[in-house]
Amino acid sequence: RDTVSVVDVAAVLPHVLWDTAEEAAALAEWVEDNALPDGGAEQLRFLLESVRSRAAAEAADESAGPAAEAAGGGGGLAEDALALAAATLAAAAEMRQHVGAVERSAEHLFLPAAKAAVLRQRLLPRARESAEELEQLAAEA
Repeated sequence: RDTVSVVDVAAVLPHVLWDTAEEAAALAEWVEDNALPDGGAEQLRFLLESVRSRAAAEAADESAGPAAEAAGGGGGLAEDALALAAATLAAAAEMRQHVGAVERSAEHLFLPAAKAAVLRQRLLPRARESAEELEQLAAEA
């Protein structure tokens, strides 16, 4: 492999970040809670709404006639929409990679089977939900 996955983070970090043994359990829980990125769906949704609002305003200006069109508009709307769609697809693809890594956690060299099962139980639903949300957002973009 040439990449580090969320499973690597959950398998290794809890064993190297604590100073005292009392911190280990809390740190392991924190790592599990924060191993998956949030995916950025909320931010991407906000940006998509902004592009939609700009498109609606541009359409209203076009219906107002040539004078409104000459006053300006567009402002790279198509480019923004394409960039947003690309960013959303990239975020969805990244989250699908996380889903795959969590699904394969039982194969991880440094992760005991019981810990892998816990990770799958805790992270897999969140990762799948986030991936599906991003894919839906990409379809809307």
